[in-house]
Amino acid sequence: MSAVPHGAVLVTGASTGIGRATAERLAGRGIPVLAGVRREEDGAALAATPGIEPLILDVTRADHVAALRARLAGGVLRGLVNNAGVAVPGPLEDPRCARRAGGS
Repeated sequence: MSAVPHGAVLVTGASTGIGRATAERLAGRGIPVLAGVRREEDGAALAATPGIEPLILDVTRADHVAALRARLAGGVLRGLVNNAGVAVPGPLEDPRCARRAGGS
């Protein structure tokens, strides 16, 4: 396992959207990026961008977090963009709470 690149930034949730755009923008500015993705195919697509090292990382899995900790051991990150999202299905608001608080 190679050392953490000097001045690297860890971007979680880098498979698509804001996370991917952030990883690509940072790498485009010469900043080494460790890009957390959940699927191998997403990592393969990001690996084509110079300066990006994809890491399989599902932040809800303890074994992935432990592997990340081992990968970072002894290294220093320049920054963290914690973009990984976790979906929790359910109502955004409970109307009963609004009534108790004096709302309509």
